[in-house]
Amino acid sequence: MAWASSYIRADGGGQRVQALARALENSGIVIRRIGIGPQEPAEIAARNSGLHELKRKFLPVPLRRRMERELSSKLATDNAVSFVSGTHRWCVQNSTNTWIDYPDLWSEYARNNARSVGYIPSITSRLQAEVWSRREIVESSAARVVTTASWTDSEILGGAAVWLPNPTHEAAQLASKKVAPGSGEPIFGMLANFDYPPNRDAYRRLIEEWIPHLGLNSNRVIVAGFGSNDLPVNECIDMWGPLESTDEFYRRVDVALAPIALGGGMKVKVVEAMAHGLPVITTEQARAGLPPAIRAECIDWREFALANRCVVKDPRDNADVAIELRTFSREWFDAKVLELWSERIAPL
Repeated sequence: MAWASSYIRADGGGQRVQALARALENSGIVIRRIGIGPQEPAEIAARNSGLHELKRKFLPVPLRRRMERELSSKLATDNAVSFVSGTHRWCVQNSTNTWIDYPDLWSEYARNNARSVGYIPSITSRLQAEVWSRREIVESSAARVVTTASWTDSEILGGAAVWLPNPTHEAAQLASKKVAPGSGEPIFGMLANFDYPPNRDAYRRLIEEWIPHLGLNSNRVIVAGFGSNDLPVNECIDMWGPLESTDEFYRRVDVALAPIALGGGMKVKVVEAMAHGLPVITTEQARAGLPPAIRAECIDWREFALANRCVVKDPRDNADVAIELRTFSREWFDAKVLELWSERIAPL
């Protein structure tokens, strides 16, 4: 039995959980899923309250003790898969074989927070980063399998970790053709889970810095995703709200925007946009965690020349980018999951 302690909601982290669960179930492995943390809309709203935002400023990383209390009533199991850093220790201590996964490293999340807050919260953030750096090393050494979504995070953890990027597309998607805009101005788009504080900060950055810098006019930017209906209204933005499918978004958008300065891990939406043939304008933080060719293909927002903004080039035309995008396919992901399970968990 595989025991997945994870997010349930279908945002970036939830999609990763669902992808790994699907890969295991398709191999005939029976799993039991356990949700950790807020799952319902009311719980998520409470997490975004003013008091909780203040806590995040001084202590950006969740406290592990609460999560372990949630798990305390659960029985130990032979095999456990943990997707939340706050549950890694519990799973290592209460299962025979543990697979721990890092959608992002909480130590890096706290370090990034320290760069954007005042003097006192920067101190507490750095302290939290040091605590979690030690925990990540210790807990990784006790697990049978360690995987990371971020290329950079796998390097930080060293030889113990395997890079397992989030699947963002079917392999066939890479062969599709993206129709470039005609003589008209391109449409820009931002897709994210705006219930996640770093993405709300990114939206603020889009409004205050990017739109004026890029010279965008009314209805030139589409914004969509969880929580987007609750964002401040702006005349330049066509707000789509949550999406059942991202297909129409990527059909309508010509250039993707990733104005992200906070958070950690790898920004899945950058890869997803490139797999659909969209160039992506990014910050340095949005490029963090990406493999070399995809990272190099990103367009730095400060260097984005207004005179050339109508030139829309499919990043998949770059052979090195196309090769790296294949490792983000669902087929590659499923094969890698089965390989790790078969070689490191199943025989024990």
